[in-house]
Order: sequence, then C-alpha cells, then structure tokens
Amino acid sequence: MKPATFKFDIDNVVLKIADIQMVKELNEDMITSKIMDLTVVYYYTLYHNEKLAVTVPFPKEALEVLEISKQDLYKIALSNTLRINPPVIMSFEDFEKSCPSYAMLEKTEEYIEASKDIYLVANDYGTGAVYILDRNTLDLIVDKLQDDLVIIPSSSQEILVLSKSHRRLREWVIAVKEAHELIFARDERLSNNVYLYNRDTKEFSYQSADDFVCNA
Repeated sequence: MKPATFKFDIDNVVLKIADIQMVKELNEDMITSKIMDLTVVYYYTLYHNEKLAVTVPFPKEALEVLEISKQDLYKIALSNTLRINPPVIMSFEDFEKSCPSYAMLEKTEEYIEASKDIYLVANDYGTGAVYILDRNTLDLIVDKLQDDLVIIPSSSQEILVLSKSHRRLREWVIAVKEAHELIFARDERLSNNVYLYNRDTKEFSYQSADDFVCNA
C-alpha cells in the first residue's frame, strides 16, 4: 500500500516574520524569503477561526509539489495572510484604553502629547509584524497622518507606525528599542532597525535604530 500523500491547498499558505537565527535553530527545511533585512517565513494554515489559527511550517519540497516559484508563492501567501489574518489598525490611545492597567497610568499632558498620531497594527493571531510587508495597509495610515511613515517592529506581534514628523519620534524609537531588548522573549524579537515608508514613491528604506536616533 502506498503512503498517503498530503495535498497542499495554496490558498492556506500564509506569511510570518521571524528572527532568522530562531528559524535556523527550529527548522532548516522551512521556506524563507528576505525582504529588506527581515526574514519572511511561510506557514500552512491547518485551521483558523476568529481568534485562533493553527499553522505548521511550509516545507521546501512543497514548492516542487505545487510547481510554483517562490516569487509567485510570496504574492499568493501575502494575499492569503491579509484574507485569513486581517490587520487591526488602532490608535495608540485606543490600544492603551483596551489594557487593564490603563486606569492606573499617569497621563500627564506631555504623555498625552507624545501618544498622539501613533498607530498600532496587529491581528488576533499574534503575527502582526507581517503587515510591514503590505503597502495597502500602510497607505491606510498614510491617509490618516498625511505624511511619510516611520515603522517600528516592536515585536513579531505588532508594529508601531508614526508620522515621520512626529515631535516625539526620537523618544519613541529609543523606548521601543529598550523594550525590544528587555521585555520581549527571544522568539518575539525582530530587527532593531527603523523602517521608512515614502508615501509618494511607495518605497521602503531602513537604518539601525541607533543611527536613526543620532540623526533625528
């Protein structure tokens, strides 16, 4: 009797962003792509509902089974990601109000001013950093801020997006960098770089957080 062959449905392939060292340690057989300095990992969705997604790494041999290039797979997987794991965009103020500790925060005028015009992009599955790859998602925030964007991947769970002309931009970059190193678990950490999105050209650039702070 021949062993059963698993049939891949390409509509269930999604993307996540992960630390490259963690990927190497977990499974060298995983399909990955490099976008800027970020490592994009392909996963197969076995099951999902509104609050839960069960995924497994998408193996390299699946490319041969599907007879598809990695470039085409990336485009399809990004589209699937937006459909299966739609982004949630909220102002930082609304995000704070959703936290149990919000009432205990000391909200000075300086703090309130620093928290304005900041957006957090996440999803219900804890893989929100992936939306740094989607220009349509970022353009929704461009419409709100009417400026070029500075994107800070605070963890694999979400990204923070600020206007390039935000008055407290330098302080936010420093704060997120410190939180990235001290608070988040290793498998949640991403790059210590800052990403810039030009609203006119739709192009990205990036530089280290340290260089950004020095030049800001």
